[in-house]
Amino acid sequence: RQLARSSRAEWKGKLIKTTAVVSAKDTAAYIVPKKSIVKCNRDKDYCVYCPVYNRAEQTVVEIPGDSATILELINVGEDGHAKILKERALVYPKCNSHKFQDVESHNVEEVRLIPQIAIGHSNEEQCTRKAYYVGHGINPNTTYAMSARVCADPNDSHATLVVFDAVPMEDDINNFKTEQDLGLFRPSEWTVESINAKLDEIYSDLTTNVTRIYQRNDLHLFYDLVWHTALHINFQGRVVKGWGDVLVIGDSGQGKSECSSRLMTHYKCGERVDSKRASVAGIVGGLQETAKRWFITWGTIPLQDRRLVILEEVKGMGTAELSKMTDMRSSGIAELIKIERAKTHARTRLIWISNPRSD
Repeated sequence: RQLARSSRAEWKGKLIKTTAVVSAKDTAAYIVPKKSIVKCNRDKDYCVYCPVYNRAEQTVVEIPGDSATILELINVGEDGHAKILKERALVYPKCNSHKFQDVESHNVEEVRLIPQIAIGHSNEEQCTRKAYYVGHGINPNTTYAMSARVCADPNDSHATLVVFDAVPMEDDINNFKTEQDLGLFRPSEWTVESINAKLDEIYSDLTTNVTRIYQRNDLHLFYDLVWHTALHINFQGRVVKGWGDVLVIGDSGQGKSECSSRLMTHYKCGERVDSKRASVAGIVGGLQETAKRWFITWGTIPLQDRRLVILEEVKGMGTAELSKMTDMRSSGIAELIKIERAKTHARTRLIWISNPRSD
């Protein structure tokens, strides 16, 4: 199922399978009961009314990983756990002499999910879904094939997923295979003259049929080089950064933005960000507080790892904000060093587009 459709009312209580990217994650996991044993002395007058008293075997309460009860066990403490287990074990309601002994426990991690980033344009609604992963060690900024139960949050009735199985999967880039013969782009000879002639032919075609930005072959070539840069290059016995990181600077009305926008539509890949309206947290990532809890949330550049991001209106971004991105751009690693520490890959091709900051 598409992630966006998982909140529809008809799926409440049902099991679904979906593919999603973990965009944010709570900094600490919950521990909730998985298997508990009822302990009691069976010496009260009301014990004869209790199903536990009448059972010959020991009473065991199990909470499956795909159960909606997982949501009830979140944020309630041990007293809340005991109340829920009491209801599940059918202990006599007025009994106050019993106890529960936890034999096994679940880890539960609160996460936020977004649709898988796909090559080409997707019809899927861009959304964020709240989810709880029953397990430990799910990684942010990673694509998973998930099995989940659609539930209503007992606190606010928001549609929430209880994910009981999450398998890392290869994304569209890993699975991409060239299905067309690229000999069309090969020059007749590997000479400077033949290469220049082939480039003129390619960009004459793009200019006429795609971008409609004329007399700007150098600009087309510049953008094209970034789109098609390799992630890594072998250089003098070392593997070094190969993904492009370039700046296009010039006056308004020269086709900088229009050319990149139409190439992005033509190639069906890339993401555009208005730097003037975006924060460093939105572009790189940060910690977000929700209900007095901190979530690691990665920004556009790490989420587009191995892809391409076009940053518009860069002159609207302060020099201090730009300097905070220097290490990430050179190393390909986005790192948060705040209340919590986290790292993820950010090997993202970047095209910075800007007017001059001043006259």
